[in-house]
This record gives sequence, structure tokens and C-alpha cells, in this order.
Amino acid sequence: MSERALKKLRKRAQQRPQDVAAWYRLGLAALRAGQQQEAAQALQSALQASPSTVDQLIQIGRALDQVDRPREALRAYRAAYDLAPDSTEACGYLGLSLARDGRVEEGVEMLRRACSLCPRDSQPQACVVLASWLIEIGRNEEAAAYLRRALHLSPEHQQARIRLGYCLRATGQIDEALQELRLAATYRPRDLRACIEYAVTLSAAGQHQRATEVLAQVPQAELTASWLLDFALTFRRIGEPATAVRYLRAAIRVDPQSHRAYCLLGETLLDGGLVDAAVDPLERAVTLCPSWAEPHFQLGLALKRQNNVKSAITALAQAATLAPGDNRIETALQELLVRQVNGLSFVQPWPDTKTSEGPSSDVEAAFRGSLDTFTVADLLDFLKVNRRTGTLLLGSDHGMGDVRLFDGKISGASSPRTQQLGDLLVASNLITSEQLQAAMLTQRTTGTDDLLGAMLVQQNMIDQQTLCAVVVRQIESAVSELVCWNKGSFAFEPGRHCHEASRPEPCVQLEVDAVLLEVMRQLDEQNQQVV
Repeated sequence: MSERALKKLRKRAQQRPQDVAAWYRLGLAALRAGQQQEAAQALQSALQASPSTVDQLIQIGRALDQVDRPREALRAYRAAYDLAPDSTEACGYLGLSLARDGRVEEGVEMLRRACSLCPRDSQPQACVVLASWLIEIGRNEEAAAYLRRALHLSPEHQQARIRLGYCLRATGQIDEALQELRLAATYRPRDLRACIEYAVTLSAAGQHQRATEVLAQVPQAELTASWLLDFALTFRRIGEPATAVRYLRAAIRVDPQSHRAYCLLGETLLDGGLVDAAVDPLERAVTLCPSWAEPHFQLGLALKRQNNVKSAITALAQAATLAPGDNRIETALQELLVRQVNGLSFVQPWPDTKTSEGPSSDVEAAFRGSLDTFTVADLLDFLKVNRRTGTLLLGSDHGMGDVRLFDGKISGASSPRTQQLGDLLVASNLITSEQLQAAMLTQRTTGTDDLLGAMLVQQNMIDQQTLCAVVVRQIESAVSELVCWNKGSFAFEPGRHCHEASRPEPCVQLEVDAVLLEVMRQLDEQNQQVV
């Protein structure tokens, strides 16, 4: 689609923010144009516009799946099911989405419900559809049972026979798979799926020459990018990466915007030890679909093997942000961060300790080093992953700053330009200057060790909720300044959670990722205002 047509769709959607169809059409158009990010945003807007029919919700859910927004797609399918709990499609898509989200038992139960809702004359196809979903979540034996049931009801059901052959091959029953797929390929010799599955199974049985002969009969012009990608995936599963690479390159020739093909190509090359060759397709996959965690993760692994540690950390940190809770990503990132920390230089990491530009030298830090090799965001991510409690001290030409953490969460922060808590409360008209001076005088005259914020709450000058909101603003302001420091030194002091210079106020424990995302949003806004 042309850029001019896209502009018209954008304008129409913006003029009608509650028009579900307008946002949906924009999402599909952006998807076809390879603009994954815009497609995802438009489809999310379509979902927020409160679609009123089951068909709309399912269509939006399927499109969200295409742009790798599984959680939002699940919301759409759930809404469709709530609207029509007896809809076969709503039950089916919700079941598959639940299973992909890791809620396998709940998903399979919903898939069975979808199958049971079909009328009897539709049972063979319903069994095939259910089996297809079971195959996707790895339940090949159960899928085979449903496929045999479909063939019992309709012996000439070609799709059931092909998928049964796949299930039998996946469960190691190669001879039985060959028998079913030979029948399918013989019954319909021009059936592309039958020929491909038969050829792959022949290859799995060691009959490579015969597999090549079968494939030679398939018209290459009929092989779409989707077919080629599926074929490559199958060859990769049976341990033939060279063949998989050949078909992945063919898929990319057919569809140069296929981010999945680029990602799988890079992953396959990486698994084969061709690290340098893997980087380019993985970078291309990241460019085509920056919101998908997998290419960031695979790129991080490739850069790690190239000993490009800093870039690898950046890629893995982005993957962790896009897919929180993915153990593969968290483990890889943690290992790399530990390796980076262990390799830090300890040669004069801080300026002269007689000045106010760094922490005193009599404090033994767990680790310290230079901001030239480790960004503030990287450090915070490392401390989050390892659930550290302590104070990250930072020194640069700008002055001193610190971020206090408790169990990997931010509880306080300060920087040269950050206002003190009392000044912030006065500036926000939450207390008066006289009240602030009176509280500070009470601290000095009584010798109390209470924190200022806690004292103000105890004296009913401010409520706890308002205090916490101001502390959050203080933290975000400080971190926003500190993350821009790329020159200077750092030291992390474990256990030093409440020190004299800058002590955390109560009630706040913020997730590192949430703070960094908000800080990045604020910095983007500032940059746009400058432009």
C-alpha cells in the first residue's frame, strides 16, 4: 500500500477515535506495509474502542497475533468469549491463546469445548481444527487421537490424514507416518502440504534421495513464503540445518519483509556456529519488528559470542523489557552482566576522594568501575535481576548522585539538580515553608533520627499517599538526570540503604523497568519539544 493511502487511513482513524473499523483497517494496512509498530498501535486502538461483535473481536485478535501482541490478542478473544460463550470460534481462539500464554490446561479445556459445540456433520473438521491447536502446543499424541476420529467419520479427509502423518512423525512413529502420508500424496499428487510432509518424513527416515525426488515434483512457483518457512522449520526440527537455511533464504526472497524468516535464519546460523553470518539477519529482524523480543534475544546471544559484551547487554536488556518473565532471557542477561562486572577495571575508579565527586575510599564497595563500560541503566538492570539491597553511588563532572535499592527495587534517588523532599513539598504547595522549617527544627532540637517525610506524616501535615507520590516524582527526576551520565565512575555498596547524605523516604519500592520506561518517555518528550 502506498504512503498516501496510509496517510488517508491515519487521518480517518484520528478523526474517528471510537471507530473500530477505521483503526482495524489502518492496522492491517500498516501490517502489509511492514510497519509493525504502527500496526500494533492501531490494532490496540481498535481494541480500546470497544468492539461490539464477536467477529470484530476475533479479527482484531488474529491481527494482534500477527504483530506479536499475544497479551492484547488474548484480551480480544476473552471479550469475544464473554460476548458469546457458545461461539465455536471464540472458544477456539481463546483456547489457543490461553495455551500460548502458558495456561495449557485451561486452553485445552476451552479447545475441547469448541469441538463439542460443533454440529455432528461438522465434527470431522472440528476434530482437525482441535488437533491442529493441540499440535501447536505440543500435544501430538492427543492430536493423533482426534485426527483418527476425524478419519473414522470421513475417511477421505485429506487434511486429517496429512496432520496425522505429522503427529506420527513427531512422536517417532516414522513407518506409520510414511504410510499415512504416502496415501495422502498418492490421493492428491498436487497437494502441496501432502508432498512437503511426505518429503520431510522420508528425510527423517533417512531416504534423502527419495525426499528430493518428491520435492522436485512440487512447482516452486506455488511455494509461498509461509510454506517455505514452515518447510524450513520442519527440516530444522529433524536436524537438517543446511536444508532449513536454504528454504529460509528462499522465503526471504519471496517475502523480504518476513521478520520471522530473518529471525529463524539468524537463529539457525547461530546454532550452526556461523556467528558472524547470523548477526545481519537478526539485526534485520529487529528492524522489521522491534516489538518482538525473540530477535533481540538471539542477537544478544550472537553479539555475546562475538565478545561484543556492551552491545549484547543492550540487546538482551531490550528483550527482557519486551518479554518480562522469560527465563531464557533473564538467565542470559544475568550471566553477561556478572561477567561484565567481574571484568571491570579497579584502577582509580573514583576521582580524588578528598573532593565531593565520589564516595569515600574507606568504604569497601562490592564492585566499582567506570561509566564508560557500564551505563547507569545497565547497572540498575543488573541490581534488579540480582535483587540487591544497597546504594549505587555515582560520580561525574556533574557532581554526585545515588540510587537506593531494596531487594532489587528503587526506594530513593538523588542527583545534583534534584530538589530535596522538603523543597519539593513546598514547591507543590503541599506544606508551607514555615511548616518545613518547624519540622527541620524539631529534628535538630530533639536529636530524633526520624526521616523528614515520616515526621510530616506523624504531625498530620501531609498524608502518606501524597508523600509517596512526591517521592516517586523525586526518584524519576533524579534517575532521569543520572541515566544521561556516560562519563564518570560508580560503586555499589551492599547494605548501605540508609546513609546520612540521602536517606530513602518510606512507602516507595519501584520496579526498575517501570522507572526506566517512564524516564525514557520523559526524555523523548523533552527531545521532541527541543526539535
